[in-house]
Amino acid sequence: MKLTVLMENTACRTDMVCTHGLSFYIESGGKTILFDMGPGAQFAENAQTLGVDLAAVDYAVLSHGHYDHGGGMDVFFRRNQRAPVFVREGAFATHTDKAGKSISLDMALKTSKRICFTGESCQIDDHAQLFSAVQGDAFVPEICKSLLEYGAPDRFAHEQDLLLEENGKLFLFGGCAHCGLVNILERATQVAGRAPDYVFSGMHLAVGESVPDDFTRALGEKLKTYPCKFYTCHCTGLQPYAVLKTVLGDQLDYASAGSVIVL
Repeated sequence: MKLTVLMENTACRTDMVCTHGLSFYIESGGKTILFDMGPGAQFAENAQTLGVDLAAVDYAVLSHGHYDHGGGMDVFFRRNQRAPVFVREGAFATHTDKAGKSISLDMALKTSKRICFTGESCQIDDHAQLFSAVQGDAFVPEICKSLLEYGAPDRFAHEQDLLLEENGKLFLFGGCAHCGLVNILERATQVAGRAPDYVFSGMHLAVGESVPDDFTRALGEKLKTYPCKFYTCHCTGLQPYAVLKTVLGDQLDYASAGSVIVL
């Protein structure tokens, strides 16, 4: 499995564009997968710099219905003429932040024939499946609870995660883990029959403000009990990452725009 980070809040190379958003390019099992598309065209600019051919992507996945993950969907449609985009039902709902600012997707894209709406589970092929229906409230950051759907607290039913299996290894890919990464890990273990070996996801610990360090340390102690290597990014935030790193050590690394990870 090879992961190239096309978009993230930070960059590890001076020739990368970085902004608040996320996009992964994944090569696994003979397939090329685009996971999220950032807030606009920046992910495509970085793809070109990195020599990633978006036209050759086999399929794309949208983790949830917020602009910083799906704002570049129209750009992807223009760069790739054939790949389906797997989108969770409800992703095109009206989403706002606590200040009432829209963080929704472009509603005009909802009727695209390229979009494949998914339910609580979706088997893409023998090596890839999507899941949602995450239960529990363990370690759900308070800042997630301030996000709204149609003016009410968002239940994040529109959030989905990707499981890939290759050469006996299990990889979990998430966007912001609004449902709580611990709860997502429990659901992934239920779906796959075992815990993932590697996890790539934001944790939504810092968007404008960071969660208290005590919360982050306790989360780190819980994550330490899982047999996973974690690569985090985006909405985790640099301060919470530093706190988590003191707890998790080599079990945790950061994935910036331009990072290439081969496992």
